[in-house]
Amino acid sequence: MDAQQAASAHEAAFPEIDARPTDESSPFVTMWLHPRRTMRRISSTYWESWAIPIAMLGGAASSVQEITPRQLTMGQSMGLEGYGLIGAMAGLSMLGSVLHVIVFGWLLAFTGDWLGGEADHEAAKAAIGWSYLPVAAVLPIGVLIVILLGPDAIIYDAGVAAGNDSPLLALAGLAFLIALIWSVVLVVASVREIQGFSTLRAIANLVLAALLPFLAIGILVAAGATLGFLVDQMG
Repeated sequence: MDAQQAASAHEAAFPEIDARPTDESSPFVTMWLHPRRTMRRISSTYWESWAIPIAMLGGAASSVQEITPRQLTMGQSMGLEGYGLIGAMAGLSMLGSVLHVIVFGWLLAFTGDWLGGEADHEAAKAAIGWSYLPVAAVLPIGVLIVILLGPDAIIYDAGVAAGNDSPLLALAGLAFLIALIWSVVLVVASVREIQGFSTLRAIANLVLAALLPFLAIGILVAAGATLGFLVDQMG
C-alpha cells in the first residue's frame, strides 16, 4: 500500500479527526469577529470538541473574578488556604460550565425545534461552548492577580465584599465585563447560524431554553399542590 492509499484509508477510518477546517485562519481568531462563519466552518468537525475545554477555561476565569472583589480587606489571612479556596472555586465553576454547555445545549436544540430551528445537540453545544471564548481569554489576568496578590490577600470575610482601589482588580473587572458582553453577542450570532434564525428568533430561542426548566419546575410544584389539595379534600 503506497502513501496515498494509506492516507485515504486513514481518512475513511477516522473522518471526525481529519475533518478539520481548511481555512488558514484559526477558529480561535475568527470567532471574535466572525462567529457565524466560524460556526459554519466548525460544524461537524474536529473543532466542535473544543466547546467543553473552552467553557471550562471560561468557568475558571469567572471563578477568579468572583473571588477578587473580596481581596485586600482588613482581617485575618487564610495563608495557603487561600490558594485552596481559589482552586475549589475554579473547579466548581469549571464543572458548572461543562454542565451548562451540555444541559443548556440540549435545551437550546429542543426549544429551537419548536421555532423551526435546524440545530442538533452537538451544534448547540458548540455554539454555547465557543461563546465562552472571550471569558476564557480573561483567565491570564485572573492568574496574574493570584500570583501578584497571593493568598495573603484572600480573606475569609463571610462573603462580604469590601472596597478596593487596586488598579489590577479594576482592570480585571473591566475586562471581565467586556468579555461577558461580547460572549452574549457571540452566542446570539452562533445560534442564528446553527438554527438558521433571525436575530430576534435566536434571542427567543435562548430565552425559551433558559425559562423551560423554571416552567417545568412550576408545573411540577403546581401539580404537587393540586394533588395535595385533592388528597386533603378526600380525607
